[in-house]
Amino acid sequence: MLHVWRASGEEVASRPKGEISNVRALKLWLQKLTGYGRFRQRLLVDVVSLEDEAELKEISDFQLVLLPFAETTRQQVEELASAASQGLLAEVEAALHRPQDPDLDQTQRLSPLAAAAAGGHDEVVRMLLEAAADKDKVSGPKGCTALALACESGHAQTVHLLLEARADKNKVRRLRRSTPLALASQNGKLEVVHLLLSANGVVDVDTPLCAAAAEGNASIVGLLLESRANKDVVDQRDSHRPLGVASAGGHAAVVQALLEARADLEVQDAGFGDTPLCLASRLGRVDVMRLLLESGAAG
Repeated sequence: MLHVWRASGEEVASRPKGEISNVRALKLWLQKLTGYGRFRQRLLVDVVSLEDEAELKEISDFQLVLLPFAETTRQQVEELASAASQGLLAEVEAALHRPQDPDLDQTQRLSPLAAAAAGGHDEVVRMLLEAAADKDKVSGPKGCTALALACESGHAQTVHLLLEARADKNKVRRLRRSTPLALASQNGKLEVVHLLLSANGVVDVDTPLCAAAAEGNASIVGLLLESRANKDVVDQRDSHRPLGVASAGGHAAVVQALLEARADLEVQDAGFGDTPLCLASRLGRVDVMRLLLESGAAG
């Protein structure tokens, strides 16, 4: 068995040998138990601190030392965020080894994790998660989470990493209160939408169906309908409905998908003050008019 002890002699944890190969893997396991990221942990054997790459081999007993965060200047905070935004792995790692708090606030700037996620810098994202960065922290002028930014930009692998880390897939950003699923739907990020739906993202929070319909993203509309999104949902911000915005935009393929899902033909879109057919007629959306009339809309 592997045994991890505090300096006081209290046992922190034990685990069968062979399940963990090196010090880094042991620290990641201890992170789940202690809440301390691997950069704040030191594992000692006979008062010697082991490197993360060291193999465990015949070692059975380790002493765990948990470090406080180092004092950090405003410049160091900004340098870490800048390095994360550029995907500079070595610079990020050096800061975290100080160990620097990855969540120190910056006025109106993205946190390091959010900045890395926005750029799709997966190795930096992984490292910051290993440093126990707050995966649901909102930051930047729009008040976005790292997951929201990755979804908006369509970085599918980054989204996968954050979902694996159990980031909140339904947390809304402060500005316009958009969920990750709504942002991905609005921006046509099909692979990301699929990932979020597979992770049981709530399909009617912040009306992603309206967002996709307004942009004419027929494939995403189809995915959302397959996931039982409410076909007649009303967007709480502007009172629009999916069929209304699709008709107004002339998005015939989206209209067809909504009609096949039996969206209500006659209900008014309160945001426009008209039915789908009246909207299509007023705006000259001939293909949409034909589809609506063929489906029984009252002329």
